[in-house]
Amino acid sequence: MLSRRAFLGFTALMPPMVRLWGSAPQNRTVPLVSLDEFLEVSARLLERPKLDPEVAQIYLSALLADRETGVTLANLVASNGNPTPELRALSATIVEWWYTGLYTVDADNRIATHTGALVWNAMSMPAPGTCAGPFGSWSSPPV
Repeated sequence: MLSRRAFLGFTALMPPMVRLWGSAPQNRTVPLVSLDEFLEVSARLLERPKLDPEVAQIYLSALLADRETGVTLANLVASNGNPTPELRALSATIVEWWYTGLYTVDADNRIATHTGALVWNAMSMPAPGTCAGPFGSWSSPPV
């Protein structure tokens, strides 16, 4: 049987033990794809040399949140240009995310960027809600 003194000593030591246990190194896996590799794949898919690394990190984190998608992304990085249907689908998703500025995590749609979405460059217009030029430029007809 546990004495009262032993019980109180045990309960006094419990919070520090829990904190130590929580800070112990977990069996964390190394990301399957680095940010530089993701930027390289994105640049290849979009045929654009310069992409925003902050937005790329958001997309990469969302893709790596799902283990299976992370493995498919690693396969896409290592692919030789002969894509499987899974690689084609992931490629289409990556292109869609860059053009719309929207991405999905756990079936939840989120916005990564509005003004940085590539659709505005493709349409040769500024993002809605942003300034298109100097004051009064709206009064002149487009070029």
